Amino acid sequence: MRRTAPVSIGQLLDEFFGSDTHHGRMLAEARAIDLWPTVVGPRAAAVTTRAHVRNGRMTVYLSSSVLRHEIFMQRTSIASRLNNALGQNVITAIIVK
Repeated sequence: MRRTAPVSIGQLLDEFFGSDTHHGRMLAEARAIDLWPTVVGPRAAAVTTRAHVRNGRMTVYLSSSVLRHEIFMQRTSIASRLNNALGQNVITAIIVK
């Protein structure tokens, strides 16, 4: 498709990721990891040693057993808040280790 008028990079990226669901989902999964500290707060983020998302399942590793249990009990609420922040349903489950 040839364009005659200038288009912003943001608009081009929206068009690309909107038309290709696989890449859009991968980008949203990466953004979920970046949003983790904002959603769970600084205390839980400080003890999160690593996190990754694969096929909608977010796995987080926490060094504090107390916060691990707290995050485990609130995992559905946290997944909902992550999905709200992302603007789409990306995170289907949170696994706490």
